[in-house]
Amino acid sequence: MKCAVFLAGGFEECEGMIPVDLLRRAGMTVDTVSITEEHAVTGSRGVTVLADKLWKDIDPETYDVLILPGGKKGKENLEAFEPLKAAFARHYEAGRLTCAICASPSIFGHMGI
Repeated sequence: MKCAVFLAGGFEECEGMIPVDLLRRAGMTVDTVSITEEHAVTGSRGVTVLADKLWKDIDPETYDVLILPGGKKGKENLEAFEPLKAAFARHYEAGRLTCAICASPSIFGHMGI
């Protein structure tokens, strides 16, 4: 199973990195994906992580699971990125696993999911 965890500035570090750790321990392929032009993404507590990939370099359709971590500012930044929301809508409509943690399920609510 191939998973993508999308990172935006202000993401809650534990909500972004613990799922990555657990899924990788379970043997799944997991890519962290920055929605910006930079691999470095700083979380809500000032911890900077290097995303594996950039949004511009991936095709969301190739992932089995799409995951949004929470964090107030991170959620706001994810929700403001229209291409990501469009990808999640297509993924959800296809009956594929779409996940959101803590503050991020509100994105789905605003989308009518």
